[in-house]
Amino acid sequence: MTETSRVLKSIIFKVSSIEKKPSEEDSDDQAWYRYVLENGRSTIVGQRRGSLKDVTAYATEYTDQLNERSSMARSTWSPRGRKPADNNIKKNTVK
Repeated sequence: MTETSRVLKSIIFKVSSIEKKPSEEDSDDQAWYRYVLENGRSTIVGQRRGSLKDVTAYATEYTDQLNERSSMARSTWSPRGRKPADNNIKKNTVK
């Protein structure tokens, strides 16, 4: 496995777990679920209301979107849209 493929594999998010939260006193018929997404370096924890099937579909779609964004292989910390220096500008010189 090359270094690049190892790095890309480590940033892929997967649904780690989905568990039903205890019901509240004033809750209606829809349950709350807690989902955990992990990629080996980061963990995302969220909550969503609905059926287990709906929350699983949401968490899976969320991981797909995260993975799609990260596959662009651009760092969120690197500057974007830098313009190259213009060589036609005359430099100020001290006489």
